[in-house]
Amino acid sequence: MEIDDLAEPLRLLRQANRQMERWGSVRRELQDIIKGRLQDSEVGTVAGRPVVTWRGTWRSAVSQRLLKERHPEAAGDVTEEKWVRTSLLLDP
Repeated sequence: MEIDDLAEPLRLLRQANRQMERWGSVRRELQDIIKGRLQDSEVGTVAGRPVVTWRGTWRSAVSQRLLKERHPEAAGDVTEEKWVRTSLLLDP
C-alpha cells in the first residue's frame, strides 16, 4: 500500500527511535554510576534526604525452558498460540 502522505510521520518516528535509543543508553549509564556508588547500600541520600533506593526482592516465575524439559505434556496443554503482527521500520 502506498503511504506517501505519511513520509513526515515516518521521518519523525525514525527520529524518535534514535532519540529513545540514545536516552536509553544515557539512562543505563547513569543508573550504573549510581548503583556502583551505592554498592550494597539500599538508600542513597543527597543533603541528608533519601533520593534513590536500590533494593533486592525475591521474584518467582515459571521457567518455560524447564517446564518444557521436565513436563512437555503439561507445557503443550498450557501453551497459547495467537496471531500477532510486528511493525518494523525499514531503512529508507
